[in-house]
Parts: sequence; structure tokens; C-alpha cells
Amino acid sequence: SASYQNSLASAQRVASYAELVDSDVIVSRALESTGVGLKQDEAKDSLSVSTSPDTVLLVVTAENANPDLAARLASGVSQALIEYVEVLEVPSAGGDPLAKLTVVSPATVDDAPVSPRYGRTVLIALTLGICMGIGIVVLVERADTRIRSEDSVLEVTELPILGDLPDDPAVDRNVVNFGVGGSPAAEAFRHLRTNLSFMDVDSPARMIAVTSPSPGDGKTTVALNLAASLAEAGHSVLLVDADLRNPSVAGRVNLTGSVGLTTILSTGATLTDCIQHSSVAGLDVLPSGPIAPNPAELLGSRKASDVFGSLRDSFEYVVVDTPPCLPVTDAQVVSRLVDGVLVVVRIDKSAKHELSDTTRQMDTAGVHAMGVVINGTPVRQSPYRFRYYGVNVENNADDMSVDKVGTSSAS
Repeated sequence: SASYQNSLASAQRVASYAELVDSDVIVSRALESTGVGLKQDEAKDSLSVSTSPDTVLLVVTAENANPDLAARLASGVSQALIEYVEVLEVPSAGGDPLAKLTVVSPATVDDAPVSPRYGRTVLIALTLGICMGIGIVVLVERADTRIRSEDSVLEVTELPILGDLPDDPAVDRNVVNFGVGGSPAAEAFRHLRTNLSFMDVDSPARMIAVTSPSPGDGKTTVALNLAASLAEAGHSVLLVDADLRNPSVAGRVNLTGSVGLTTILSTGATLTDCIQHSSVAGLDVLPSGPIAPNPAELLGSRKASDVFGSLRDSFEYVVVDTPPCLPVTDAQVVSRLVDGVLVVVRIDKSAKHELSDTTRQMDTAGVHAMGVVINGTPVRQSPYRFRYYGVNVENNADDMSVDKVGTSSAS
């Protein structure tokens, strides 16, 4: 229809006029008429135009740090556009313009500045800050290769966590005094003892090796106190120091280290000659003995297999302290002589890849890894809080009671 065609033509004209707002000719005329003192490029950058759908309205906007100057520029551009369109729309044959523009509302200054928009700026900054914070946390977590908690262990292995031992420097090189009650350290080792007994009720592991990925994880401390906790339960227990490269059991329990496992394996000495009693009732110790030049060969010998078989027949439980897994293969050799192996990791020291490499080596060697023991959990994070028999036992380092095992003569 004619009205539709006229409407369409008007809409097309409005779109064309909008393109003229920041043109050189309009801007130069506006600057000349208003005298706002802006360069042409600055004025063009400050201008914007919008149209209202289904109308023939143009909205010219100017932004400047000086609001009065912006209003003058917007008015000047509007007037220049009106004059230019009036000339542009005159037919070539002469006569009245085919279309013309009229100012409907003069330019005014907004009460609130359009920039800076503090609310929007704060919102954007807050959003960016949150996103950056989350990104930093994710990057730090991915870059952090240390074991920090139980979740860190479960990320790299499917082995069960059999124990979570509280951090206490006094326990690291001593035997927990299980006779003084329910200290957090004592309860943690009792919990480990109980978990081991539940792993196979009908046929529990009686010969248990204790190892770790690297030195300093606390494997010897775990082996020593696990043996003591088993002895506390009334079992006959032997602690064997099979770390032939860096033995430390004898020194920790004040026993003689000059005779031991290497003495039996390299000479005609008997178990009776080398096994020593400790001051913990039910706990005997077989030290490492003199350091040998060929520890892996000794531990892998037929005689070592026979010795461990004899130990199985002589004690209800045998706990074996072995070297760390990753530096040497001794632990894997010994592990074939026992029922299962505990892997000890230390919070904030052991690396995730070390635990992963250790379990992979055990799988390759066909070793039965029973589970993981987490050592050095900060007291406040330790799950062991007990209230029983009317006594409230808190995770307080003052409750950690330790003993140095006394020296006793050899059997």
C-alpha cells in the first residue's frame, strides 16, 4: 500500500540520517557553530546516535567530561544535521524538500554521569576478582604435588586408608606409651591395628612389611608403634629391621645393633643368638645387624626365605621395617616374604607421584599392598577425638605420652 511504502521510505531515510551524525561535514559545521573547542576526531569519538524501532526518531548523544560542552555539541550536531538534510532533500528540479528534520527535545545534561559508572565498575571488578581468585586456586591446586589430606591420597590410589596418625615430633623417634590411656597417638595406632584385623577376619595378615616412597615419611615410627600396639593386645610380636642400608630400630629402642638379620644371613648365627627382648611386654626385636655390602642379594636369598618362614612359626605377628621403595628395590624383595605391605606417606612431604609410582611398582612386582597409612596429620585435622568411659580425650599434644624402650639382654 502507499502508506506502507511511505513508512518504509521514512525508515530508510532515518537510517541514512543516522550515518551522517558523525560525518566530517556535520561535525565540522557543529564545531564551527558552537565553538566548543574540540578537535574533529575528539568530537566524532564522543558522538553516538540511536533510532527508535517503528519510529522516525533519532537520538543524538554526546559524552564529555564537561557536561555543558557535551550538551552544546549534541545541540550543534542536531542543528547541523537539520540544515544539511534540508538541502539534501531538495529535488533536483527545485521546490520544497521532500523530508526535513525537527528538534523534538533539546539536548539536556543527565543528572548522573554516564562515565564512570561506579556500580557497574564495582560489579565488573568483583566478578573479575572472583574469577581470578578461582583461577588462582585451581592453578595452585594443580601445581601442588604434595599430599595434603586423605583426598590427596585417594586422587592417586585406590588402596584403602588404614590409619591417620597425628603429627607429634615427640612420637617420631619413640614408642608411644600405650599404658597411660587414650592419647591421640595411642588411639591412632590402635585404630590401625583394628583396621588390619578387619581386612581378612578369617585369615588376617601376620607378617606385615612397612615401607614408604621416600626417606623421612615415618615408616620406622609406624612399624615400631604398630608392633607395640599388637603387643599391647596380648600377642607375641617380633619387629624386624630389614632396612639393611640405613638401620635405625636398634638405636630407637636402646638395643644392641651389632648382631641381627645380616648376622644370621651371612654367618651361622641362629635366631636365638640375635633376637633381643624389649621392655615392652610381648615385643621382641631383630635388629638389622652390621651393614652388608650386598643387602638386596641377602634379602633375596634362599636363607632369607627360610629365616622368615621360621619367624612366622615362632611369633603371632612379625612387623618388618623395610627401606623406602623408590630409591632401592629391597622393599619389594622383602615384600615377597610377608603377607602384605603398608605404605606410609607423610602430610606436606610425600608427593602424589611418589605414592603413585610406589603402588605401580608393587603391582608390577606382584606385591600385596594392604593399604596406606597417613602420617603427620595436623592435630586439629586429625579425626581421632574420643569420649568414652566418662573421659574426654582431646587432640592435645600434651596428652601424647611416649617411652624410650629399655635395653634388654639377648635371648
